[in-house]
Amino acid sequence: MWHNQLLSYCPDYDKRVRTIEATKPVHEIKPRLAWMQMVKGKWPDEVVRMAEAHGKACKVYDNKAWEVYDKACEAYNQAMADNKDAIEKLHAEECPNCTWDGKTLHFWQNL
Repeated sequence: MWHNQLLSYCPDYDKRVRTIEATKPVHEIKPRLAWMQMVKGKWPDEVVRMAEAHGKACKVYDNKAWEVYDKACEAYNQAMADNKDAIEKLHAEECPNCTWDGKTLHFWQNL
């Protein structure tokens, strides 16, 4: 979803597509949309639970819900870190030609 995250929960896929189309440099739009795909394999259970909690926190996020949102973000980020190997293995299987270097996606103008 984002250039510095290998895999992430997306509560609104269509909204993310519109955001990419409206805000990203022209040479990044096509590869971003090509790389942004639904995971076919099974996410680690802990990541799924934390993604669901994070998604719920996002829906109620306002000035009164900072603490709930922050805790959900922390738990989600920890679940992602704890399951990094499984996520990278899944990514390697599903996206063999990706330019992910472990920290970010790389964009080249000739893509």
